[in-house]
Amino acid sequence: MKTTTLLKRTIRTASFLTILLVLISFKHEKPKSQNSLEISKDLVLNNVNDYNLAITVKNNTIEVERKDVQVVLVIDTDGINNSNLDSKVLFVNVGDTTENRSGYSKNFLTKVYKNKKIQWSAVPQDENSSLTIDVLAIFRKEDAGAEIMEDIYIEEGKKGVVTAKIKNKKVVGIENYSVVFRINEEIPRTFTVDPKLQMGP
Repeated sequence: MKTTTLLKRTIRTASFLTILLVLISFKHEKPKSQNSLEISKDLVLNNVNDYNLAITVKNNTIEVERKDVQVVLVIDTDGINNSNLDSKVLFVNVGDTTENRSGYSKNFLTKVYKNKKIQWSAVPQDENSSLTIDVLAIFRKEDAGAEIMEDIYIEEGKKGVVTAKIKNKKVVGIENYSVVFRINEEIPRTFTVDPKLQMGP
C-alpha cells in the first residue's frame, strides 16, 4: 500500500515538473510573428539604398513612408571662384546614413521620392564665419534628362531656401539641374553648380 502511494506521488511530481518546464520554455520563446517583424525591420534599417524613411510598426506590420529630402550646401568661401567650385561646394543629404550621403557638386546624386519635396539651403564651411549664403534658384538644365521636379518655389519666410515638389508618379532616369547660390559678403558673389536628382523606389 505504501509503495503504491509513493509511486502515485512520484508520478504526480514528475507530471508537475514537466508542465512547469513547458511553461517556462513557452514564456521565453518569441512568437513567430515577432521574430519575422525583427528580421524585416533589420532589413529595412540596413538597406543602404533607402534613406529619409519614416518607419512605423502597427499590428506587427512595418510601414515604410518616404520623407521629404533636405540638401545642405556646405561651402568653403575661402578663395572660391568659378574654376574651383567642384572642390569648394560640398553637398550633404540630411538624414542620409549611407556612404553616399555627401559629395562635391560635380555629378553628386540625391535620391527623392514621388509626391514628396526636396529643399536646398547653404551654410559656410567655417562655423565661425559671419557670412551668410542664400540659395537663390534651382532650374533644370537644357540637357536635363528625366523630369522629376514639377514645381520650384521659395516659401514665404524662408529666405535663402528653395523647395521643389516631386512628381506624383514614378520617373525613371536622372535629372540634371543647377543650383544658384549667393555668398553675402561686402561685394556679394553668385555661383552656379550642377548636381543630379534620381527618383528612389
